[in-house]
Amino acid sequence: GSPHLEAACGVLAALMGPDQPTEVSRQALLSVRRLADAMRAQQHEAGAQEDPLQPHLPTIVPPMCSVAAHTSGPVRGTAERSLCRVLDMDPVSGTPGEGVAKYLAAGPGGTVRSLLTEPFLRRVARISFDDELFTAEEY
Repeated sequence: GSPHLEAACGVLAALMGPDQPTEVSRQALLSVRRLADAMRAQQHEAGAQEDPLQPHLPTIVPPMCSVAAHTSGPVRGTAERSLCRVLDMDPVSGTPGEGVAKYLAAGPGGTVRSLLTEPFLRRVARISFDDELFTAEEY
């Protein structure tokens, strides 16, 4: 993995910390989502099998789960939509991408385990990527 990507994920994780204002967390979530989309697009173009985000999931997923669990309204919505993208959720099967499944199988911490239950993952997987809320929150 790239040291720049590692540093970026660390900074974004810190910006989602409980000591940050909600708008800072929301912008960090949007940035993580854009990063995930860009990296997976590159992976797809290159025909690569490995999920480029997999090594960084332990850094970015716990603070995302924490924001989703401890906020409400638009920030929670942004956290859930961002988790949907970062976890590479399949809207049909309600399951995460292969790289993410490996991370989840490796036994992530309590915050991640308690939030990412099967019902939560199925619900988040159904979030439409192009719904009105998503386009409206890019202001």
